Amino acid sequence: MASNVMSNVKEKLSQSRKLCEGMSERAYLFADYMSEIIPDTLTPLELAEYLARAVADIGEEQRWRKIAKKGELRYQLSFIPKKIQNQAVNFPQIIDTIAITDFAEEFRAICKEKFDINPPKRGTTHFRDYPEYVKVAVNWWTNAISLLKTNAPYSPAPDFLLQAIPEEAVLKSYSDEDLLIFQETLANEIMEDVMAWGCCILSVEYQPCNALATAGDKIDISKVFGYPLLTSMTIWKSKVRVRVGYGTKSTTIWTSN
Repeated sequence: MASNVMSNVKEKLSQSRKLCEGMSERAYLFADYMSEIIPDTLTPLELAEYLARAVADIGEEQRWRKIAKKGELRYQLSFIPKKIQNQAVNFPQIIDTIAITDFAEEFRAICKEKFDINPPKRGTTHFRDYPEYVKVAVNWWTNAISLLKTNAPYSPAPDFLLQAIPEEAVLKSYSDEDLLIFQETLANEIMEDVMAWGCCILSVEYQPCNALATAGDKIDISKVFGYPLLTSMTIWKSKVRVRVGYGTKSTTIWTSN
């Protein structure tokens, strides 16, 4: 029986942002790297071999610098190579979208057998499926953006700044669908950081950090008025700690013990 073959692979991977909307930008960067190293026509087994090569390349700066040509890809590889490298586990989700079903299923089977990589099909992962430390952290920030009132524990600013906040910003509400989008996006951002560095830090001085902004932009949260200011959270697999307000002490809100 003839092998499954996919053609125009470079072009399809380079267009993954359009073809596979809603994934992490780091997943697209990994796909960009794959598009740099693969031939334009290949089998599922050959694709799996290039997947392993990409992981090895990204782990060694001297290797990827000789290959990566796209400016943004090179820039991001200089700062977050591990986060991009870790997206190898989600690469089968991109292939699910850009390849025919038989090719995608064969590629998934090879990845599971060779690398123990078997991510859920897109659209089947829910917020409830994330680890407890992720759910605790995300629920805290969900409450923070939902209950952003001057009399709430998530007070957005010191008293002298509250007068500058428009009432409509303080009283803004979000639908259940909005909050679910926020939760799932932020959960994914947290997982990426924990996988790469062992912890994740979410913070808002007077603007949200990149992870919070990425989740908030999905539902149009104001970067100026939509988050509790002077707030930070550190998330480990064993513990979640939060500091609210200038000069205050961090409080542990969850431990695995």
